[in-house]
Amino acid sequence: MSALKPVALVKPVPLSAWYLTLSLAFIHLTSSMDRHVVGLILTPLKVEFDLSDTALGLLHGTAYTVLYAVAILPAGVLVDRVNRQVMVGVAALLWSLGTAAFAMADSFAMLVAARLIVGLGQAALIPAALSLITDAFDPRQLGRPIGVFTSASALGRGAVLIGGGAVLTWFGASATSEGTDPWRVLLLLTLIVNAGAILMLLTAKSPPRRLAALCGTGTARAEVLGHLRLNLRSYAALFIGAGMTVLLIQTITAWSPTLLVRRFDYSVPQSGFAFGVVVLLTAPLGNILGGWLLDKARSAETLGDEQLTGPVGTLQAVVAHRRMIALALIGIVLVTPLFCVVSSAVVALVGLALASVLLGIATPIGLAGIQRIAPAELRGRITATYVAGVTLVSLGLGLGPVSVGWASTSLFSGDERLSYALLLVVILSAVTGAAVVYPRKGPLRQEGAL
Repeated sequence: MSALKPVALVKPVPLSAWYLTLSLAFIHLTSSMDRHVVGLILTPLKVEFDLSDTALGLLHGTAYTVLYAVAILPAGVLVDRVNRQVMVGVAALLWSLGTAAFAMADSFAMLVAARLIVGLGQAALIPAALSLITDAFDPRQLGRPIGVFTSASALGRGAVLIGGGAVLTWFGASATSEGTDPWRVLLLLTLIVNAGAILMLLTAKSPPRRLAALCGTGTARAEVLGHLRLNLRSYAALFIGAGMTVLLIQTITAWSPTLLVRRFDYSVPQSGFAFGVVVLLTAPLGNILGGWLLDKARSAETLGDEQLTGPVGTLQAVVAHRRMIALALIGIVLVTPLFCVVSSAVVALVGLALASVLLGIATPIGLAGIQRIAPAELRGRITATYVAGVTLVSLGLGLGPVSVGWASTSLFSGDERLSYALLLVVILSAVTGAAVVYPRKGPLRQEGAL
């Protein structure tokens, strides 16, 4: 094999690259707030609009997911062709309009339409943001910025649960019969945060696209399919690892508050607050730690005195991604008994915190791996395909939470049946994911030119 020459890389100004990353993370935080705030106001929505639980579920998940999943693939194509920074700003403005429409809705149909707009706007965020971050940093230093970006989602989720609850309590206590409903005030307040994030993004410096030649020509669809075929094994491992990580996050998030109520006699508000604090403190820590560990692993990948480059270097990098995801999933197997079996509330919360950190570590690694493999010309489309698949599994199918409910009803009995069901589903999912993702021993094989 002929020697592979290093590809010339864009050398960004570090401060400008980090400022761009922080501005995109701020946008990501606001998107997470607007996405999850509905879960906090289901009760007042149910009362005001006389909605069934099915209708509430439609508002919380399906109405958001439908256009998100449909729009993310076309959004990925646009990411590869238009100004990405402007695209993120327009997308943020669009979902802010959806949030405003939700706050002013006077019917169930308007609520659904508003959530559809929010999902449509947010479809462009992750493909465009990751494409920008990837072009702003050296490929060997992507872990930390992507970790910072992904941590913003958990921060937004925790902030809206804790801060939003405080806002509802405050305005609920001070509201008059003629005043605006507290839940509407909460939604309107989030728009102020959105405006600040958009303004910050507008002041950031967008990096030039980092181009690398693809083998062959053809239509956009043919290019994507051809590249995916050439790198199928690497993509499949990262997709499965990310899918299992998201499934575990959804499963543990769905059942942990109820587990605290049933096992330790927490009230519903107590369980929500306790778990919210755990997620707020530990999930972002895991994201950032995962990015840092990934960069450390990347810097250690050498061949003689030279950094590996080209397809072989890329495959070597993906091995590190796969190994780290697998180890995080193995860690989940070890800590799950702490919150499912041990009869101490403190130990259970520690176990949930450890699980949150481990899943937080795995989250940015899959995304960073996709950015590492995908050539610049296809990065938006491939990232969009990746996110769409994970979104459909986690939000549409909900296999993990449903499996726990089925196992609790059908396989176990007694007061601890939920604990055993959660233990079973989490461990089986984590073991399966780790077994599939962990790279086998043997020489690296070139799966195709990138």
